[in-house]
Amino acid sequence: MCNRINALGYDLTPPLRLVLNTNCNGRCSFCHREGSEHQGSMEPSLVYECAEVAERIKIPHIALTGGEPTLRADLADLIEGIQVRYSGNVSLTTNGVQLQDLSKQIKTPLHTVNLSIVSFEERIYSKYQNVDPLNAIELLLSFPAKNRNLNVVVVEDNIESIARIAEYSIEQASSIHIMFELRKTSPTEEKTYSEIIKKLCNLGHCEMRYSSTPSLVVKTMKQSEIVIKYPKLSESIKWEVCEVCKNGDSCYEKVCAVRVYPGGIVSPCLNGQISYQSGSIAERITQAYDLFTPQKLVSFMQYHQILQSLKIFDKFLDSPYAK
Repeated sequence: MCNRINALGYDLTPPLRLVLNTNCNGRCSFCHREGSEHQGSMEPSLVYECAEVAERIKIPHIALTGGEPTLRADLADLIEGIQVRYSGNVSLTTNGVQLQDLSKQIKTPLHTVNLSIVSFEERIYSKYQNVDPLNAIELLLSFPAKNRNLNVVVVEDNIESIARIAEYSIEQASSIHIMFELRKTSPTEEKTYSEIIKKLCNLGHCEMRYSSTPSLVVKTMKQSEIVIKYPKLSESIKWEVCEVCKNGDSCYEKVCAVRVYPGGIVSPCLNGQISYQSGSIAERITQAYDLFTPQKLVSFMQYHQILQSLKIFDKFLDSPYAK
């Protein structure tokens, strides 16, 4: 059974991320290209076996990703097959290219759909994606899911667009949330990101949310959420596996999910320094989750320590955990 790791009331257990395929219609330069070394599409039998393992060892969340997963003609069938085998939360990350067709085929709503966008401006988004984000958002709003999120990786091209995207999320009230992902940067960009975080936190009540990838959450007056993923937040949680990783210094997110690639290789993180290729898929997944037990948690930086380490706030943010 998966050892659930709780801290301050939050579950730090990583989700199980299934890389359903590696082909994509986009050309995002910032994409970490999950599975780029593991080309192909995951066989349905492997997808369903992973779902059964997740149910058996009580993994709280299965995330479906790619590539662009909606390019799979059998995606609706895969989702249904997962849902009959697994009782936890199921999410899908997409650029929206096939959302309209998929929404007509979904029988049981997903827990979460994450729509990846770059900007609302055509001169910017056309460099990365072949999808009009406003059209994709309209489809997202009617998609059968409990939660609907916009995911935005902040890059040089779209820094000026962040305010508009945040305002749009607030206008949509509780029907849509937004996540800004800030990657590791140079000292100059670090200062820019600090200013971005300050401006976003001024849009509402800001608090810390702990998970396998910690984040700052801004809750606005209209009950929408603006989630900020920031490398320094992830550094607040350290695992033994991160301590020995050769790519530790370049890792921008630490551990956010245990990944299963199309051929069945299992890895605890994007860096791929550790992977499991022998034994059954159940044994591989179990081995990966054995890295994330309470005994393997090297350190956990609490809320007030994180804020002090960030050095970007004039005072503590409102939170029941701030002391």
